[in-house]
Amino acid sequence: MRGLCVLNLSETLIEQLPNSISHLEKLIALLLGGCGNLVYVPPLEKLRLLRQLDLIGTSIEDVPKGMESLTNLKILYLDCCNLKNMTIGIFHRLTHLQELTLPCHVVHPTDVEGLKQLELFDGRLNSVSDLNQLIKSQQSEGRLRSYHIILNELGEVFGYDEYYPPCKVVHFGDDSLADSPLGVDENLLPQDIEELLFKGSGLSCCLLMLNNAKDLKKCDIAVENKIECIMRLLSIEE
Repeated sequence: MRGLCVLNLSETLIEQLPNSISHLEKLIALLLGGCGNLVYVPPLEKLRLLRQLDLIGTSIEDVPKGMESLTNLKILYLDCCNLKNMTIGIFHRLTHLQELTLPCHVVHPTDVEGLKQLELFDGRLNSVSDLNQLIKSQQSEGRLRSYHIILNELGEVFGYDEYYPPCKVVHFGDDSLADSPLGVDENLLPQDIEELLFKGSGLSCCLLMLNNAKDLKKCDIAVENKIECIMRLLSIEE
């Protein structure tokens, strides 16, 4: 077993991984997606060759110990809605990450800024200023080809089809625009955005930046009582 490279236990009823997993030092992929009963993963710091860690849909409450030591990780799926704590800076050493998903937990943009190889990001931010910070860092040095960014919404994502997801989505949830409207110049949207969702966000002004969103395919607006104008075209020709 010590020569095992891939361990796929996806969609099983396992509740705890044995501590012996910590000694599989040649493991490249640990796939536990869909293990809804899984509540315990042993320390992983010895799995230095690990490139893919899938914890989607598990019931773990804590990030596995030693995860920050997995410096060869390229794919990390942390869609674990029972996860209670995530230490700020936990991703700083994971500089080879190409795919990171953690849509059930709010992250700080500084946790993602240093991931210069990141191509796919699915996660929640706390404010428009955090979104601005992430966008600016990606415009200057990033290479995101796919993103799904959610602000404030904690429930089911309105208008988002998980079976046919677009590549580039920003979703403004509850009161996320109440203190920082999108109409001011310093607030940004990614220029390559494909889908834009607003639900109870406090949207109250015209979305002038949509004139530059050449790839936008869908814009959903719901429970927005303050909005009177969506956008104004810059010219009749446009």
